[in-house]
Amino acid sequence: MFLTNGHTFSTAKGRKVLVTGMILGTDQNDFDRDVVLKNNALTIHFAHADGTPIANYKANGSVNEPDKAGYFHLKLPTESLKQGPNDVKVWVSDQHGQRSNIDTLTVNVNSGLMFGQINAQMRFRSNTIPQSERLLSPTNQWQIEVHDTRSVASKWYVYATATKMKSAQHSLIGDLVYIDAAGQKHVMTNQETLVGHGTHTNPNQQTTNIAATWQARQGIFLDVQPELYAGSYHGKINWSLQDTPQS
Repeated sequence: MFLTNGHTFSTAKGRKVLVTGMILGTDQNDFDRDVVLKNNALTIHFAHADGTPIANYKANGSVNEPDKAGYFHLKLPTESLKQGPNDVKVWVSDQHGQRSNIDTLTVNVNSGLMFGQINAQMRFRSNTIPQSERLLSPTNQWQIEVHDTRSVASKWYVYATATKMKSAQHSLIGDLVYIDAAGQKHVMTNQETLVGHGTHTNPNQQTTNIAATWQARQGIFLDVQPELYAGSYHGKINWSLQDTPQS
């Protein structure tokens, strides 16, 4: 038995994992020649590492040729798998009870809640040293995606923490800040700040860009003070996605 789409998979709880493979046998009249076995005589077995069964299927061919002998194209359920990495045993048996080699899959199951695409880099507008406090907007659009495949009515919360921004010689006199929908400013430097939250309401829409609803004066800005030194400043934002709010 050969697995043709790899041994390592990542999925969300409750979703199925596609496993494909090819089954070969040895012709009794010629042990040097491999022959493809017939699907109607073959059963594919999936089990936990301790041998507890997960599911059994008849070999069913390939996706384009469902009757193609010696191939299978099956979807492994994940309901009985734990969150995190799981070792899953897979093997083939025939109608006489003979078994193939046992292979092992690694299936990583996440909670169904994860980040999608997040901006790898953001730049803020260059400016002269201000005479008073000023908020600088980014030069590109924020994209902070949350991917949720859990049940309807599940909630999520996105928090962000910023490091102090520094140049080669100075720390920025100012901070990255989040301006919420009510216009309140929240300093993000070295403290977790709630920057988005939502509820999974539509099973057909699993990805949400929390920045899509930010208006001209809502979102993450660079708050600079008049005492700063000229230079090019850099910092980092750490993101956290949670299914319950922080107290």
